[in-house]
Amino acid sequence: MYPQPSDSYVLGFCMGSLAAVAVSCSRSLSELLPIAVQTVLIAFRLGLCALEMRDRVDGCSDDRGDPWSTIVWGLDPQQARDQIEVFCQTTNVPQTRRPWISCISKNAITLSGSPSTLRAFCAMPQMAQHRTAPIPICLPAHNGALFTQADITTILDTTPTTPWEQLPGQIPYISHVTGNV
Repeated sequence: MYPQPSDSYVLGFCMGSLAAVAVSCSRSLSELLPIAVQTVLIAFRLGLCALEMRDRVDGCSDDRGDPWSTIVWGLDPQQARDQIEVFCQTTNVPQTRRPWISCISKNAITLSGSPSTLRAFCAMPQMAQHRTAPIPICLPAHNGALFTQADITTILDTTPTTPWEQLPGQIPYISHVTGNV
């Protein structure tokens, strides 16, 4: 049985948001299929956009397959912003290679950036007191300084709107950012 709007909600994180929205716009599996096809194409184009950005930011470095994100426990977001600023000033990191906060949770934050810059940042003495763990995200994401509205427009301009115009949201979608429906 397909989820019903009366007793279901959908939620997705990062790329999973695309799948969640596709499910939320459908009332049945047969309605989901055309939307799912377009959603996969959007995800593919989004991945290509991130891949192109990775190559522009990091070039042909030896660490192309290394993680672009690291979880840091016990670091307050404002402290992270301050430490990023100090790091960038002392190392003269170009704007496109600056580390950034890509996710904030109750007990941890996720820092992202080019692999070599992220390793150097996490090796700072100020970071020694925090437990860190690289995660297998091998492309840049969640950075408004790297990705712009023009990137979104380019991706969506090649996507037919027909499936979504015919099927507006059916199942409530919960924002993973605000928690609002």
